[in-house]
Amino acid sequence: MSNELQLYADPNMYSGETVIVRLFDAGVQIGNDINTTEVGTSGHFIADMPTEIEEGKYAVIFYDSLDSIIVQGIIEWDGSQELESGWKVNEIKQIRSVLGLSGDKITAVGGQIQNMQNELVRLLGLGQENYRLYDHEYKDIAGTRQCVKVMKKIYRNVIDFQNNVNPIAIYECTGKYNIEGELIEYGAKRIV
Repeated sequence: MSNELQLYADPNMYSGETVIVRLFDAGVQIGNDINTTEVGTSGHFIADMPTEIEEGKYAVIFYDSLDSIIVQGIIEWDGSQELESGWKVNEIKQIRSVLGLSGDKITAVGGQIQNMQNELVRLLGLGQENYRLYDHEYKDIAGTRQCVKVMKKIYRNVIDFQNNVNPIAIYECTGKYNIEGELIEYGAKRIV
């Protein structure tokens, strides 16, 4: 990875200036000052996170040439790239342990957990909880009106269901009937 440390500063104030970055852990500077490079004369300053920095959560402070603070923020680092999952490093390690995953890489776990959560919510919706059937289509088959198509939305919770917002999946459900009007095939195809 590269350019993890970025500052978008007012170009009228900082373009052409020397801007450095310092990393802190519990108020103690970690490593040396980090020089930035300005992109053109835009006031956009970039720098790579040093490879020797261990995983953890660090304060990131940008300084001008007078050693005054321009801005500060936080970076969560896994030892090779920024964590963007919102999970803390130790939480991801615990989850990896429970899942039986080995190795030092922890960045993909947050995405894996989110995918599992989304699938679980979707399966609960398919289990006949918080769903809505709409846009029914009927045909006359063997002298009886039969439903041949219906749309189904499933929702994360009852509030979304009641307000008919934020469906987590939409299905097109179809039925096929024989000439006696008996259902012989039913299908549900996810379309969203």
